[in-house]
Amino acid sequence: MAQRDFLQGLIFMTLENIAGVGKRQNDILFSAVTNGNSSKQQTEPRISGSSFKRHVVFFPGDVQNLHKVMMNHPTNQRWACWSYENTSALLHRRFLNSYVWLIKPSRIHENTFSCYDNFLPSTVFGAPASFEYYDSLLHLRHILLSAIGRVNLHLANIMEVAPISKDIPLTIVAFSKGCVILNQFLYELESVKTNADVKDFLELLSDLYWLDAGHNLNSRVWVTDERILQGLTDSGIKVQVHVTPRQVRDPGRPHIGEEVRKFVDVLKHQGADVKETLHFADEQRSMEQHFRILREF
Repeated sequence: MAQRDFLQGLIFMTLENIAGVGKRQNDILFSAVTNGNSSKQQTEPRISGSSFKRHVVFFPGDVQNLHKVMMNHPTNQRWACWSYENTSALLHRRFLNSYVWLIKPSRIHENTFSCYDNFLPSTVFGAPASFEYYDSLLHLRHILLSAIGRVNLHLANIMEVAPISKDIPLTIVAFSKGCVILNQFLYELESVKTNADVKDFLELLSDLYWLDAGHNLNSRVWVTDERILQGLTDSGIKVQVHVTPRQVRDPGRPHIGEEVRKFVDVLKHQGADVKETLHFADEQRSMEQHFRILREF
């Protein structure tokens, strides 16, 4: 059942158990900007369907959760300003006239570590166990289309609005641990070329954003295989890389900086449309800096 809430001029809907590939299911937090008008016949803000031009899918990182969950966590409450709801609000500021679909991890280990078991084989802490073919792109297509259908059905019952279109451009943004999903997608690009459904889905995908990728393994934070990256280049998808010293200048994890350098350099050499930004270059490394990229990218 969809649960609705309102925050900062947004309508939120929690969509539970959205079916994907096989028996996989994900919960999704949907949000959209409302026009804020009300009348006797209209007692809540409305969505003006004709004004929306893009779908933005977001994969959050570790620590992040619903605001009420974070506030009840003894350690993570200090980061509650980066909750799912607040991050969605930031995405609406960054991508105007967009629908935002925050894909919740299927498992959160110790209420902290985001684990995307429905998208790739994962360790207990959510790091990639491998990048074998896993139907992750097909799974995303299924859950996004199912979620659009559920929102349309719900909105039709409460207000007269144009249905949400599935045929508008798609941007995918991933933060920190969530970037393992984008890496998994790259490993599947070649295999899905013969899948008509996924091919049509990819034709709507215009941009991929990596925001300060990281996980607890000593490698494979960024894709460095030139053959795999050639598939991304050939797709024509625009690539945005945003990083901070918190990740790429960590003396205890030098591989992150080395891998992102190769990721960007290879894509540029291949002719990909890639842009890289180092934020807070003159600051000392900090966890706060890591989260602040959500506001600054």
